[in-house]
Amino acid sequence: MKILVTADIHANLEALTAVLEAVKGQYDGFISLGDMVGYGPDPEACIQRVKELKKHTRPCILLAGNHEAGLLKRLPSSWFGENARRSLKNTAPLISWKTRFFLAGLHPLYFLSEKTLLVHGSPLEPATEYLRGGSETTISLQYLYAEGFKLCFCGHTHQAAIYYADQGEYGALYPKQEQTIPLDKDCCIINPGSVGFPRVFGGTADRETELADKTHFPAYFLLWDTKAHTVTFKAAHYDARPTNEKIRQRLGTALL
Repeated sequence: MKILVTADIHANLEALTAVLEAVKGQYDGFISLGDMVGYGPDPEACIQRVKELKKHTRPCILLAGNHEAGLLKRLPSSWFGENARRSLKNTAPLISWKTRFFLAGLHPLYFLSEKTLLVHGSPLEPATEYLRGGSETTISLQYLYAEGFKLCFCGHTHQAAIYYADQGEYGALYPKQEQTIPLDKDCCIINPGSVGFPRVFGGTADRETELADKTHFPAYFLLWDTKAHTVTFKAAHYDARPTNEKIRQRLGTALL
């Protein structure tokens, strides 16, 4: 089985559409690791598009992130930075009450199997903690290994990465597009990167250049081959200028 794993769609319909078109017919299941709303201009349309997948995709698993929690007042506005607070405030009128009820039923943690955990942030703080490869990541890997998990998929940082523990050693991989990585370590935490608002933390010059070109902007995701025990990191490209114009008009917040 091949599963399309996404995170941090952030109401970017153009990016989500590009991803779904890029791998049309290539996947059986779908996972969203939270933050379908916030920052982007099309929250209602993105949620409806993802809900449509549930009709013909198995499994189809949707998590909540910190932005859903903020929208639903499960996190105080003071937790967020100024840009995110403004974005959530201006996002609220763009989402129907029916969709809010739907979002209220989602959670930031999901047990996919006895060996695989899905979270938005981290296993220990599923909605809010960032895993960026420091001591917080080591602590999460130790927890996962002790509890018998081999895989944990997370989002939240917007950066594609694999953090791993293997024979007592800890390490990190920052993959390139189209790179296929075997899941052969004792324990792995896997972040597919962000569909809607990719970020660069200590990235290469090439990736910086890629994020600078708004006419050929990347939406990051991965395909998980459960039979071959691999993940392949991917990017779909689209013109982000229309998205930025809608952000200006509807939200008045930071652009892509």
